[in-house]
Amino acid sequence: GIISFSYATGEIVTRGPVQYVGGLAGRAQNARIIASYSTGDIPSVLAFAGGLVGANVRTNIIASYSTGNVSGTDLLGGLAGLNAVSAIQASYSIGRVTVRTNFPDEDQFVGGLVGSDAAGSAPSGVYVGTYWDTQRSTHDIGVGTQDFAVPRQTAPEGKTTAELQAPTGYTGIYAAWRADLDNADGDDDPTTGIDDFWDFGTSTQYPALKADIDGDGVATWQEFGNQDRTPAPLPPIPMPEPTPVTNEQVIAGLDGVMQALQAFRELLNRRLTGSDNGGAQPAPTPSATPVTNPTPVSRVDDACVETLTLSDTIFGTWGSDCTTDKTPLSATAGTRYARFYAFTLRQASTVTITLTADDNPDTSRYESDTHLYLLEGAGRDGAVLYEHDDIDSTARNFGSRISETLPAGSYTIVATTFYAEQEGDFTLEALASADATTQ
Repeated sequence: GIISFSYATGEIVTRGPVQYVGGLAGRAQNARIIASYSTGDIPSVLAFAGGLVGANVRTNIIASYSTGNVSGTDLLGGLAGLNAVSAIQASYSIGRVTVRTNFPDEDQFVGGLVGSDAAGSAPSGVYVGTYWDTQRSTHDIGVGTQDFAVPRQTAPEGKTTAELQAPTGYTGIYAAWRADLDNADGDDDPTTGIDDFWDFGTSTQYPALKADIDGDGVATWQEFGNQDRTPAPLPPIPMPEPTPVTNEQVIAGLDGVMQALQAFRELLNRRLTGSDNGGAQPAPTPSATPVTNPTPVSRVDDACVETLTLSDTIFGTWGSDCTTDKTPLSATAGTRYARFYAFTLRQASTVTITLTADDNPDTSRYESDTHLYLLEGAGRDGAVLYEHDDIDSTARNFGSRISETLPAGSYTIVATTFYAEQEGDFTLEALASADATTQ
């Protein structure tokens, strides 16, 4: 789908611990956002929060901006919390991004523009003529963390408030904004059908989007919502005031420490004299052995659902003993042979699942035309979170791949085929980012 010439201005109020929250869209996938903006603050969320979009997946953002302040625990950005396999062009954000918890790696998932652009084995985020205000955001890093496996093609640029406000036309840092950004004419030539989305105002204002809402043939920024071009200075980040401690509280605390020490001394005396252990020396307390790669444990009583450890490569075979009633879009109905693999994430991680199969020359259909589903929970009956058909059909790569950043929890992979009742061998690779701990 396409979101174009749209805006939102209200503060985003959430109820309870939620994620995927954005000023304009919570999650955008397989879409485009063109000439749109948001100004509302997002006071407090769990994760995947951005001034414009919470999670942006395979969705290009063009000529858009956000000014709202974002506050949460993880994966936070002034424009998008997550930007995966997507391009952001001729856009900017100026909101403050604030972390509300003390995670050891909190700075790795928080950026002035984007919290993370992890993208699995697909191309990483692309940024063209895209900026964030380093002063208002209080962040010198534009993208908090990037997928370790794939180098970023281009990067956003941090600018001061004055640098973002100084140009009063398509010059300087905004020269690249004078191009055919939306390809409305369909010729893939940036020099034809040039767009004019922006009004740059004065040298003390941020760029604003303009539109011809009244249909008089003249587009103005005043017609396009309530755009605050000169937001007030942000107040300093409040620091908690230390609570005064009275002398009585200090004495009470010391008394508690002395009592604990006395109790510990009496326990040691009893053990040394043997009165606390039948005259024998106390047995040492066993220490836990860290498990770096625990063996999967069966989670469901279903012979067709296996468990796996992420980083496994599965060589399987489709047969009529395990089936699924799920039907891919645009496919004919019918029973599909499938295999199911359950896994658990103990923390948010980027997971990439790739399913491939070889063609069988003795059949008239492509046995390699696979199909992937990722379900919520451990079992074949969970809700579908993601699905994918062809990696690159034009290159006759009919394998399937799902690459997403997932919160902690249990999931099930459904490895199946596009065509019904298709037998054959397949290969399934399941990988996770370096910080994933699985069981």
